[in-house]
Amino acid sequence: MYSHNMHDGYRYKIYHLLLGSIFILISSTTFPESAKAEPTLGTDVTSSCVVEKVRNGKLGVTNDSKALSSTISGGISGIVTIDCTGSVVVAIVQPVQNSGTTTFTDSGDILSATAKNAELDLDTANPGKLSKTLTDSEEDGYFGEVKVDMEARKNSVVISPGTYNFTVTLTVTPQ
Repeated sequence: MYSHNMHDGYRYKIYHLLLGSIFILISSTTFPESAKAEPTLGTDVTSSCVVEKVRNGKLGVTNDSKALSSTISGGISGIVTIDCTGSVVVAIVQPVQNSGTTTFTDSGDILSATAKNAELDLDTANPGKLSKTLTDSEEDGYFGEVKVDMEARKNSVVISPGTYNFTVTLTVTPQ
């Protein structure tokens, strides 16, 4: 005969209870989905300009000693070479006298400067031609030489002997 112990039934029920708990535990356990990271990388690319070379000019004196100019006999234009990675605005301002015994501030005196190349025609004597935007036909920026000239002219008196120096400021601003 088969002997049935009362504790065997409890073991069977405990076994089923434990086995069911394990299944419930496994089914309620969540596994993470794959995580994604999408960093954004960026930068601003700005234009920049380098003044590669500046060659100073020289002023000649007119025969009547009433004008100094880089465009007359004995004068030499200044040259500025610029190299920009994009478009550039070039601007010029009136020359500033650094030395010399005769000043050019009287009514009727002329103190002017120009900056020129194939694309550029700036002139301090013409308020409409003080700056210009330059772009190269290729997309690699602007590169070029700019010829800078100036003139200092007295209206009615002769320029006194001495050493005369002027500064012509050419501003190059990347766009």
